[in-house]
Amino acid sequence: MSVISNAHDIEKLRHSGRILASCCYHMEELLRPGTSAADLNTFCTEFIRGHDAEPSFLNYSGFPHALCFSNNAEVVHGVCAPEKILKVGDMISLDLGVNYKGLFSDIAVTYIITENGVDRSCKAHFTDLSKDDALEDDAIPSELKQKRELLEATQKALAKGIAAVHAGAKTGDIGYAVGTYLTKRGFGNVTELGGHGLGYKVHEPPYISHVGKKGTGTLLLENEVIAIEPMVTMGKSGKVKFVSNKRYGWDEVFTRDGSVASHFEHSLFVTKNGCDIITRIRQEDVLPIKAVAGTMA
Repeated sequence: MSVISNAHDIEKLRHSGRILASCCYHMEELLRPGTSAADLNTFCTEFIRGHDAEPSFLNYSGFPHALCFSNNAEVVHGVCAPEKILKVGDMISLDLGVNYKGLFSDIAVTYIITENGVDRSCKAHFTDLSKDDALEDDAIPSELKQKRELLEATQKALAKGIAAVHAGAKTGDIGYAVGTYLTKRGFGNVTELGGHGLGYKVHEPPYISHVGKKGTGTLLLENEVIAIEPMVTMGKSGKVKFVSNKRYGWDEVFTRDGSVASHFEHSLFVTKNGCDIITRIRQEDVLPIKAVAGTMA
């Protein structure tokens, strides 16, 4: 685990999260029909490097890209193949990490693609997840409504997990908060994968399951860095399968029943009475897009 007490390192950690959240904020403008996963990967790589950082997933454990792009029934760990082209109605999950001078942050966001870009229900990841505002129940197609409900449930499950975090809490408290909420909502909770520690590395202990029992698991320490990332499926089982992509030498993760999936993640700095969400950003703090020599602006 990473317990970060050095003030300079804490500042670098926060800036790592700011770069990451800013990248996702700008990337939303590219999320429209016709954009390819390869286009998004290029943008992320160049944005991150333009801010003197590195995409932490690139070549990590053999992963070939900066961005994990997973669409529809693909849950996580999807590659950015150029043939993955955004279409109206797609539900896409984007998972991205930043290494800023040795301090790591991690984020995941899910979007629904419409003719004009991302559906309005996808904006809350950069605002206060603790608010319990329901989506407007306007006249929309039932399929879109179901996808919105899945996306909303995943965001709120993440918020429940975040609310359980403080120094002295245990990882089982997080799993209990996330798991019980998703059970009530009736969606599938992917329990074969989970959150993790980070900070000085991409992935560190402890493993954070999204199902658990209160008062059990690893004790959370003040100044520890963790990531909570519920993965939720439309199908109630939450079961997944690992599919080998021989072209890239990588295993991608899909739902077993073919249902669509949603994935949200934040990186958290544990405090005495709660946590700071280092990958949440206010619009006035968003970093600009910088040109990188030899690449597109």
